Amino acid sequence: MLALELSWQVDARRYTAKEGALVLRTAEPTPGTEHLQRLLAERLNQITLPAPVLGLRLRSLETQVL
Repeated sequence: MLALELSWQVDARRYTAKEGALVLRTAEPTPGTEHLQRLLAERLNQITLPAPVLGLRLRSLETQVL
């Protein structure tokens, strides 16, 4: 996997923006999830969510054959 997107929906009663997203890209294809989990954790630690999250969606944006 070369790129993925984690998107979320927040409680609209507590905040005006209803959605947010985070895109992760890697320089090389990543067959396992350990590296992606570490990257995602690092990026999420830098984000302050404005309201409780009601739903998450993870999707692959770019893949490459190993």
